[in-house]
Amino acid sequence: MPLRILITGTSAAVSQVTKTIIDRSLHNCKSEIVDYKQLSLSAEKADYDFAVINDLMADIYYRLPSALNDVPSVLITNNDRILTDPKRFGLFGAIKNTSGGAAGLVAFEKELIAIINNGTHNTLERKSADKPHFDKIMQSPDGSDPAVLFKKTTAPQKSKRSDIIRPYSNSGKIEMIAIGASTGGTDAIIEVVQDLPADTPPIVIVQHMPVGFTKMYADRLDRICKMNAKEAENGDRLRQGLIILGHGSEQLEVHRDSSGLYVTSKPGEKVSGHCPSVDVLFSSVAKVTGKGTIGIILTGMGRDGASGLAEMRKSGAYTIGQDKDSCVVYGMPCVAFEEGAVIKQAPLSDIKNIIIGML
Repeated sequence: MPLRILITGTSAAVSQVTKTIIDRSLHNCKSEIVDYKQLSLSAEKADYDFAVINDLMADIYYRLPSALNDVPSVLITNNDRILTDPKRFGLFGAIKNTSGGAAGLVAFEKELIAIINNGTHNTLERKSADKPHFDKIMQSPDGSDPAVLFKKTTAPQKSKRSDIIRPYSNSGKIEMIAIGASTGGTDAIIEVVQDLPADTPPIVIVQHMPVGFTKMYADRLDRICKMNAKEAENGDRLRQGLIILGHGSEQLEVHRDSSGLYVTSKPGEKVSGHCPSVDVLFSSVAKVTGKGTIGIILTGMGRDGASGLAEMRKSGAYTIGQDKDSCVVYGMPCVAFEEGAVIKQAPLSDIKNIIIGML
């Protein structure tokens, strides 16, 4: 009888990577991706031999769904507390999310299969030992070239229209900050905003995340940050000390009227493969603000945000991209950097200090 493995979590991209690895690595195994919200609402026990859960939202899944009671489970996470003592949280094991690239995926696969072996008390036969085609596994859902996403070295590319990029000047007051992120972004965003002063200019954020989870994540930011935080609602006014996080199924845009800046949050078509889209947010910011704005693109798969960040830079904004070594997936920041949208590339741990130094 085939080994039945359930795959679920907050990131569809990580779930698909996990399924591809399992399917190509194990014989006599049947894997299935299941929506986490449906699993959480189910009163019936999941009929699986093992569960692999990805949690890129840090602390949300301290309790496993009741459907997974008695099902050995491994959590893919960046949370050090869970990684240190997974059994405390009802898990059989925990594994750190891969940092991308072929070498990282080889190590990730080796550790994942070892945990599944131990959890099922089976010696699972490995498939062909041929070199895995991880470029196929890691292709972004929006079709971005994986060779661009995970290449080991990058070089700045001169803008083809550098004459229309206004030089940045920090002589004026910072009016607002815009942040975009995807895979690995929930932890990265916390690293950037948690210790910013309570009177920091307004921050607008798009993080690729399912509906429902954006509200929970915004509430968590509100608890742990010195600033206030909330999920976006149509018509919210931007004010000092407020973080607004894009709704999981609505496009977030910034506008200006005679009273100042405000946001719209409305259902819309996917742009750059996403709703909410970082490109939509950044593009709207570029239209209503110029210098005095900071644009930040953090870890994530694909290229969402690169074009919008370029628009922000052309409007006079100061633009920051997370560097490769500190990214979970060096996709979005890589594309933005190579297309000339990034003024400053920096380690994640330095970004908050760059912001504070500009306030």
